[in-house]
Amino acid sequence: MKVSAPYGADFMLKHNLTAVSSVKLALKSLLNKTLILQDKSGSFYVYDRFFSLWLRQTN
Repeated sequence: MKVSAPYGADFMLKHNLTAVSSVKLALKSLLNKTLILQDKSGSFYVYDRFFSLWLRQTN
């Protein structure tokens, strides 16, 4: 699953996120830890297959 607009109102409302600054900080941290990657189009996705499956089960 790719996320192309993590700062968009639809995404933030769906996931109960309140501050864009918090989302930016979280994305930066996840990128630095290589838990997520950003493709050439700017979309974000989970790099680790097992982590991705676990995230889907917890939602």
